[in-house]
Amino acid sequence: MRELALLIFISAFLVSLPKLLLAQEVQETELALYQGFYFQPAKVLDEAELEYSTLSLVRGREGSVLISFMVDTAGKPFEVRTLSATGDGPVERSAIRALNASTFSPAQLNGQAVDSLHHRHIYTFEIEGGFRASQSFADEYRPFHAAIEEGDIEDARSFLRKMERLDSLETKIYEQGLYLYSASRLANLEADAYKHLTLTNHLVAFGRHRPDILSESKLYEVLVNAFRLQAQAGYYAEAAENFQRIKQHLLVSQLDLAQLQPIYDQLVSIKGDDGAYSVEAEIDDESRWYISLYKSEFYIDRAEGRLEEIKLLCEASYQNFDYQEGATYTLSENWGECVLEVTGRRGSTFYLTQQ
Repeated sequence: MRELALLIFISAFLVSLPKLLLAQEVQETELALYQGFYFQPAKVLDEAELEYSTLSLVRGREGSVLISFMVDTAGKPFEVRTLSATGDGPVERSAIRALNASTFSPAQLNGQAVDSLHHRHIYTFEIEGGFRASQSFADEYRPFHAAIEEGDIEDARSFLRKMERLDSLETKIYEQGLYLYSASRLANLEADAYKHLTLTNHLVAFGRHRPDILSESKLYEVLVNAFRLQAQAGYYAEAAENFQRIKQHLLVSQLDLAQLQPIYDQLVSIKGDDGAYSVEAEIDDESRWYISLYKSEFYIDRAEGRLEEIKLLCEASYQNFDYQEGATYTLSENWGECVLEVTGRRGSTFYLTQQ
């Protein structure tokens, strides 16, 4: 991870702008062996520097952006998508521009270049010195968490909406971190595994960069909630990943492991058996739905609305199909871990069955 400091002076107005701290982090995996296939992941060659407009700097706008993307055989990003973002539009656009301008060494499978998935590349935009939470934010934050503790979903939703309407939420990364944590607690209370999934990944990446905002205890709570919720809702690959995060966390206790290990053992058993299981899905506001696949074969049925494309974003492959009702898809053993993305009309529903 690099941190870049930028200090700009506007002499025409004799205005000294605050110092901007720009950070970006790419998660890279090591050499892996898939069923006898040697895989070398893509690696950063030239990471373009983040740019931030003078106007946004003057206004003190901060934010963070979590991005997923593929790297093609020429080392260029494609299928770039924002998984989660805080701050305003210019923050997100700047992050995507920087990623698209970056170059990578392509992934190698047995010495041959292949398209490859990169998960969770995070960009953060911060003003040096930072800003604490405003009083208006605190006035909504405290009663929100009181409502969560009481299990009052409607009050919690109301307070979260009030947080979202605050102008300061677009400018203060301190508030944005606490907002992400709050939204994850509400998603857990609502048993919304899909929403909680995206928030968890953003919080984990955010917490590594700003532990002063998101304490270890908060992140541990998020991981345990995510594991339980995802295991219950059929997001088994995500649940298994979060269990490994929990095991490595400094706050994990033997009591917690004793309670969670049987759930994880059941997930391992499901992965190795011949049975099938289904997940109910709905196309989100970005006209897509995605999940990490847990088994090597899947199909989609009981669709209502309009589905358009099936995309497989894999560690060692990229596949793209038009949606066909009743079609069964089988993953190649040398593709590595895959994310399934289904695109279509917002609000369309279907069932994904893996077997």
